[in-house]
Amino acid sequence: MLAVDDENGGVRWKQAVRLPAALLASPLALEQALVVADADGGLRSLGAADGSTLWEVALGAPVVAPPLSIGDRLFIADTAGAVHCRSVATGEVLWCVEHVEGEEFFTLCTDGAAIYAGGWNGRLHLLDARDGSSLQSLDLGGQILATTYAPVGRTIYATASHGALHALPTSGASEPPPGR
Repeated sequence: MLAVDDENGGVRWKQAVRLPAALLASPLALEQALVVADADGGLRSLGAADGSTLWEVALGAPVVAPPLSIGDRLFIADTAGAVHCRSVATGEVLWCVEHVEGEEFFTLCTDGAAIYAGGWNGRLHLLDARDGSSLQSLDLGGQILATTYAPVGRTIYATASHGALHALPTSGASEPPPGR
């Protein structure tokens, strides 16, 4: 992995960062760090300035959905059906919710108050971002392939493998400051 200056095209980091496994999800760019989750279930925070490892942890299962953050919290969903909440600064576990066997999360998004995780079983799980408690679980009738949050309409959009696009109201919870 390399960092390239968007103004002049020059390489920013002195050397490439070698990761033990492929990245199947886009990295999460934060103010001072880049968070990457890999195909072996590794999660790392790299210094934005030089690519140095700030912290690293093992999640235990591959990650295919890009990580996201709300304030000082980092959220990751893996293919073993777990949604992890960790400290952005240290990687420390704040909470972790494991779902039924066979669930594999492909997608993750947030409205700032709830986390929306969907995947293999066709269920969209809504979790409270503060503590991971279940707010709701919706059967969308096919594998959930993508989700996104539209703040203007306060709507979550989810696509399913059978070709349907679902428009769902947000959790309705009071929203903390927006995250990434």
